[in-house]
Amino acid sequence: MYTFELTEYYNYYKLIFLQMVGTPPLTGSGTVRVVVQDVNDHSPEFEREGRQGYRAAVRENAAPGTVVLHAEAHDMDEGLNAKIRYSLSGQHSERFVVDADSGVVSLAAQLDREERAEYHLTLAAKDSSATDPRATAVNLTVTVLDENDNAPQFGEAQYTVHVPAGAAAGEFVFGAEAVDADAGDNGRVRYSLSGDDAALFRCDPVSGIITAGSVLSSDPHHVYAVRVTARDAGSPQRSATADLVVRTAPAELFPTFRGPRVARFTLEEDMNGAAGAAPRVVTRVAATSPKRGAAATIRYAVAGGNAGGALRVDPLSGDVIVSNGLDFETAPRCEVWVEARDSDHPPLRSLVQLLVNVTDANDNAPVMEQGLYNASVMEEEFAPVKVLRVRATDRDSGLNGQLSYRLVPGQSGDGAFGVDPRTGEIFTKIKLDREAVASYQLQFALKPTHMNP
Repeated sequence: MYTFELTEYYNYYKLIFLQMVGTPPLTGSGTVRVVVQDVNDHSPEFEREGRQGYRAAVRENAAPGTVVLHAEAHDMDEGLNAKIRYSLSGQHSERFVVDADSGVVSLAAQLDREERAEYHLTLAAKDSSATDPRATAVNLTVTVLDENDNAPQFGEAQYTVHVPAGAAAGEFVFGAEAVDADAGDNGRVRYSLSGDDAALFRCDPVSGIITAGSVLSSDPHHVYAVRVTARDAGSPQRSATADLVVRTAPAELFPTFRGPRVARFTLEEDMNGAAGAAPRVVTRVAATSPKRGAAATIRYAVAGGNAGGALRVDPLSGDVIVSNGLDFETAPRCEVWVEARDSDHPPLRSLVQLLVNVTDANDNAPVMEQGLYNASVMEEEFAPVKVLRVRATDRDSGLNGQLSYRLVPGQSGDGAFGVDPRTGEIFTKIKLDREAVASYQLQFALKPTHMNP
């Protein structure tokens, strides 16, 4: 009788040979080393947090060599079949470099957020098999964080405007506007006035609207001078200035509006609708000039306000049009000043104020706090057992921002799990058996609560 025992030990096996011959039996043994040659039958696998893709962030202007991410992949093969080399590809991938051996991704050049705020790259891990190399690729998204490296900018160094002599307190004088290319607080501009005549005027720090602080001179040739400063909210704070010259002129020479000088509207956000849709006209303003000939020709424009370009004015007809869509989440109330300017030299203008209340529309999709959740639960536990809680947010307000959670049907967890539609808490509905099903993948759907049947 022969008995063989095969014991695995790394890359060889121990073979024990037993022989029984006659009485008493005699035995002998020997060891045979069997080398198992590896076949490259496994692809590299990224660590768990990278399998759905990597996300990283780096500050703009960071020096070349700054580490962005340390990716790591493993291969279950041996030797060259398990030796991993990393590479990067994608648009603008030359601005990054990856260490082929370690998987460390770093900057090859300084980045400018104002030029590009996000990079979408492909990170690949490839083994070194000489005959049949295998590779795995994942997405790498790099977000460029803003630095306060831009100062606000006015369109001109000096502005000159004409106002009626004896203009009353609160009358519109000028709409200051400076643009800052930075983001967030670094790009949030606030306005102020300085100079000998600054006390005679008022400036809204947010909109930049400058109005008369008191009754202005009745002299039709009076001149005021103020300096407008625009400062961002970054650190270090950056600023810019522009000079404003205000000249008075005879009141009877200015254009005259037909209708009220203040008009109020209530509009739903995102009123411009689908691409290609006809522009939505909110109202039409009309004015006439007391002058004659070509000088009496009127042109209309937005003179200032906080609508952020959402409203524009047809320069010939005076139609006020929704151009880029109103956004309740950023500006629930808009103040827009529309001017009627004659064609004289210098031109004189009169203004009408539009006050717009913006109502909310369901124009923001819910966003999950995490793109991927991982959880574990003990088998053989009586239901319901709490697994975890998923969370999402919606920038809309009121009913449009109240979310309802549900599981997408047709998944491996059908019937095994449930979710509280109000809280997002996931729980078991049956007793789980790991030997039957070791893992589940669940997907969720979100929608505003008032849209539920």
